[in-house]
Amino acid sequence: HVFRNGFRGWPAPVGVALSTSSDGLTFSDSPDPLFDFSDVDYVGVAALASSVVVDGDGTWVMYFYTWDDFVWPKAPSVIGRATAPAATGPWTADPTPVLLPGAPGSWDDLAVRSPSVVVDEDGIWHMWFAGAGADSAAIGHAVSADGISWTKDEAPVMVGEPDEWDQPFVHQPRVTVGPDGFVMAYAGVTTVTDSSAVVQQHGLAVSADGITWQRSATPALSAIDAGGANIWWTA
Repeated sequence: HVFRNGFRGWPAPVGVALSTSSDGLTFSDSPDPLFDFSDVDYVGVAALASSVVVDGDGTWVMYFYTWDDFVWPKAPSVIGRATAPAATGPWTADPTPVLLPGAPGSWDDLAVRSPSVVVDEDGIWHMWFAGAGADSAAIGHAVSADGISWTKDEAPVMVGEPDEWDQPFVHQPRVTVGPDGFVMAYAGVTTVTDSSAVVQQHGLAVSADGITWQRSATPALSAIDAGGANIWWTA
């Protein structure tokens, strides 16, 4: 199952559609969006589907993030949740966000976005997300017992390392969990204030607890190698 965000400009309204495949190579697409966030009161300009988990009772749970101003890439953002009895819906968004930016002066006081959610073998829900301040971007972590009420770690779990390939900013975490712990694909980005100067590369990191991460010394995937600036997203 691939839940894909469709739009004709950016920032612009977004519709979420579903593609399915039996082999991961050939996909059948739904002809129309499953939903478009138009009835979600806390969505400003747009919202983007970001992570989907199937709960133990069979409920499909989607986490999305809003884009609340016609500014890119520095726009306010919150994280919301929607549920459905099946992948095809009907999808219903929660009436309020599940994760908000931090208090003024905190590292994520402008925006929280790009949630990646997994449930570990003990039934604990983990969320990694990109947090942004006025001139910063880092990856944060939160935990939940039910996927609805979340508690954030006070500090980010990953920041850009000086003189490394992923400095000065990191964002867009994509996490999976396995028998040996957590694996994250993430992006290192050169700027979060000037959209015309963004260069983005993707790396891998591993962790036993989801908090302390060992990162790849070099990018795992880089558009620079192909003469470009960005491969905008990974999964």
